[in-house]
Amino acid sequence: MYASTVNWRRWSEGSSQRAIGLSDRRLVRVVGAIDELIARGITSCSPVNINAMNEVSFSLVSIKEVSIVSPQGATLCTSLSIDLGRRHALTPRIPLAKSNVAMEILRIGERKDRVVRFSRAIEPGGASLAVLIPAQLFLPIG
Repeated sequence: MYASTVNWRRWSEGSSQRAIGLSDRRLVRVVGAIDELIARGITSCSPVNINAMNEVSFSLVSIKEVSIVSPQGATLCTSLSIDLGRRHALTPRIPLAKSNVAMEILRIGERKDRVVRFSRAIEPGGASLAVLIPAQLFLPIG
């Protein structure tokens, strides 16, 4: 085997491990932000709650939006003051292991970019608190 092939393999394995580690750290922060908001009682679309959602989206660079989502998946309100368009689910909700959080991949409006929505039910069977993250921060997609 050529030395360059061995070096390439080592480099690619190291890069993959770093990418997985970075994604794991981002996920821990995102789940922590959702848990913190729910613990603070952020459960509705009141102006005070919208301000709290803004604080979280400002403090974590990876979060592009915080929202309250109906049990059917409709966005009830967001931390943004603009309407980005209808959310189109590209995957079903996937529960994450060892947490009460689920993820799904969405497309917003006619944009080509995908986002990952991480959400946790505020109350069983009720609305959820959700955050949107650019998919490229977690998934190997173009």
